[in-house]
Formats: sequence, C-alpha cells, structure tokens
Amino acid sequence: ELLVDPGPEVMVVDEGHRIRTASSLTTRTVKRIRTRRRVVLSGYPVQNKPLEYYCMVDFVRPGFLGSQMGFQYYFENPIRNGQCVDCTEGEKMMSRQRAWLLCDVVSPLVLRRNNVQQEHVLPARKEVVISVRMLPEQRSLYTTLLETLRSSRSYRNPIQVYPVVRRLCTHPTLVQRRRLKK
Repeated sequence: ELLVDPGPEVMVVDEGHRIRTASSLTTRTVKRIRTRRRVVLSGYPVQNKPLEYYCMVDFVRPGFLGSQMGFQYYFENPIRNGQCVDCTEGEKMMSRQRAWLLCDVVSPLVLRRNNVQQEHVLPARKEVVISVRMLPEQRSLYTTLLETLRSSRSYRNPIQVYPVVRRLCTHPTLVQRRRLKK
C-alpha cells in the first residue's frame, strides 16, 4: 500500500508483454500504482493479438485508445478478420488499413528499436557458458526424476517436465517445497 499512493515518479515495467490482459493479476496490480510516468519495455512483438497491444498502451496512457470494447470493435475485429484463411479481399484490405492506422495512432507513444538500429551503440555480444555441479541433494532428486520418467513407460512431453527441472537446478528446496504442498 505504501508504494501505491503516492507511487514513484516513474515506473518502468520490463517484460511488458506480461501486461497482456486487463484482468490479469499483474496488470491490475501495476495499474493501481499512482505515478505520473509509465514506461513499458518489451522485446516481444505484438503477434496478431491487438488486444494485448491495447492493454500495454492502456497501461502507459489510460484511455488513450478509448474503451476496450470500442478498441475491439474498431481495431481488433477488423484486423483479426483480415487474417483468416477464408477472408475476402475487402477484409484483408480493411485489416491492413486498421493495422496501419493503429500504428499511426500510437506512434507518439511507441519507440521501436531492433538489433540493426542498436548494434552501433551496444557492445559486442559475449556468450559465456558456466558449468556448475549439482549439489548431492540436487543430483539425487534429478536421478529420482529421471528414474520415475523411465519407469512410468508413458511418454512425457519434455516441455511439461521442464519447469520441474528448472526449479531443481535453481535450488532443490523449490522442488521439495512443492512436494510438501501436495
């Protein structure tokens, strides 16, 4: 509550693509903070989801694009309709016009940069790989996980197991806490 009102002079939200829906806990929480200036940083392009873009812009400048319903009617629906496989040429043209208009409307608020524009400013990229041995406790949990997956004889999608492995590699207590909660 102490950080909400009065809030900081400037609030910078990194990973701004996480403010993609008005109803998400993250969005509701950061919108409560009273501040005069808001900045959103996002490396993710808006990928065919104008409503996510609306949410980020509405965070920076509330009401700038009107109501969410009005935005959906005027921008999102025509843009998405023009992306359908079975859309007409008229819908494709309307989609491109509305997407262009949306970019034009938000241009005073949006500063886009890509690698080509920044490479002369940024230092050369260096990649460093650091191998860290697992703690005995981590090794034991990791071995148990692998044995469980092998013995289950059912194919597990590696993407489903990844969050567990990530927690295990970060610190074994993250896996143990999760196990205790269940």
